[in-house]
Formats: sequence, structure tokens, C-alpha cells
Amino acid sequence: GIPHNVINTNGMRNQLGETNQANLIKVEQATGVRSGKRVDSETIKKYIRDMEGRTGRELPKNQIEYLKTALRNKEYKKMSPVETAKHRVVFDRVKNKVIKDWEVNTGQQWPVYNENVISEKTGRIIRKRGDKYDAHHIIENTFGGEHEWWNMHPAKFPTEHQAGIHGSGSPANILFKGVKQ
Repeated sequence: GIPHNVINTNGMRNQLGETNQANLIKVEQATGVRSGKRVDSETIKKYIRDMEGRTGRELPKNQIEYLKTALRNKEYKKMSPVETAKHRVVFDRVKNKVIKDWEVNTGQQWPVYNENVISEKTGRIIRKRGDKYDAHHIIENTFGGEHEWWNMHPAKFPTEHQAGIHGSGSPANILFKGVKQ
């Protein structure tokens, strides 16, 4: 386990000088706080329940089994912004195939917007009626989460996705520490 006094270090970083910040980050990495090492199964359960609750869609058992296997067998580490951007480009190329695979393997249809989504800031249409819901990486994109059907969950923009699953204090942000800095 992670030493209890190391877990909540994000707030401290703002109050430290640069040298101390670098040392704190080294401690966090050594203890697994920042690196995404073996994750606490209770937090994973909370994350899945939170995602299901926010979207109104359950993850089928076969999908949960694939996720458990991936989390047990691979160490996910936060990537740099450049690595994350490259990972996103790859996903954009395979997204439609991944969604089709998700439909085949879950027996569900990927939901679509029944009306346009308008930006409150600009008044512009940001999602059109008939567009597919966002494909949320359950093991997050910034941690190199696989572009596979079992790592996807439909999430409506922005309420279920950015403001919901990725919202402040959400289990996703606790599980994937260091995503929002």
C-alpha cells in the first residue's frame, strides 16, 4: 500500500518551491501515487459505479472482466502531453471500429444525440443531432488506456462526460491522479 501521509500531496505542491516540488514528485512516483501503479480495487468499483450512475448504462460482465485483467497485468503511467496527443490521434483513426466492436461485444447500440448540443459560451453547435456520444476511455487516454471496445463507455457531452465522469472530486480523478493539475 501507499503510505497514508503521501496520498494527498497535490495541494502541497502549490505551496512549495521548485526544488521541493521536484522532490515531492519523486516521492509520489516512488510510492505509486502519480504513476498509476496497482490501483485500489475499492476505488475501481466506485469509479465503475459512478460511471454507470452518471450515464445510466451498466458495464456488462464480459467488459468488466477485460478491464480487471488489464488493470491487474499492466502498469498504467501518466503520459506527457505530447504522448497523450499522439495516442489521441491513433484513437481518432480507430474510433468507429472500436464503437462497432463495443456494440457487437456488449449487445447494445451506441447512443446518439437526439438533439443538437449548443455551447453555452459561443452559441455554436458542438454536437449534432444523430452524432454518436463521446467514447470515454475507462482506463484514461492520458494513461495510455487501450483503444479497445472493453475500455470504452458511451458518455453524453458535457454533462455525463467532462462535467460528470471527469468532474472535480470524481472517482475517475481519484483513480487517475495527476490528470488535472
